[in-house]
Amino acid sequence: MPTFSVVQILTASIAPVIVISGVGLLLLSISNRYGRAIDRARLLARDMGESDGESARRRHLAEQLRLTNDRAHILKRSMLYSCRKRSEATSN
Repeated sequence: MPTFSVVQILTASIAPVIVISGVGLLLLSISNRYGRAIDRARLLARDMGESDGESARRRHLAEQLRLTNDRAHILKRSMLYSCRKRSEATSN
């Protein structure tokens, strides 16, 4: 068996593993960031519950909570998109 053929076979068999591993690491990182965003949202919601009616602090917390919620939604969508791409890569 020629050396060139062996290299092609190894390259073709290892490349998908590297891609799947990379996507897995990306998902792990996004998952950790998502968890942090959820923890932050819970903390902000608790602080909002303890603050008084229409104070500047409550408005600030509400804005922080809205931004954190937006961030969590973006992270969630990116995880779902990565999972979809990962399953497409393994099915080919």
